[in-house]
Amino acid sequence: MVTTSEASEILGISLQGIHYRIKRNQLKSEKKDGKIFVYIDEETIKNSLKNDKQNILSPTYKKGNGTRYY
Repeated sequence: MVTTSEASEILGISLQGIHYRIKRNQLKSEKKDGKIFVYIDEETIKNSLKNDKQNILSPTYKKGNGTRYY
């Protein structure tokens, strides 16, 4: 188990992202003495990296002026 800050560094996502994933039950966590701890294992890291690749946005160009939309 690691703190939410440590989980953020390990998984390469924001602290807000950690709390969002805990809320959506995508990360297992436990509260001890008022502090939240996250369970991190190899599969959690692997899934995080897989999700990052799926969430990469590609630009869509509007014809004419070259403006990029994501």
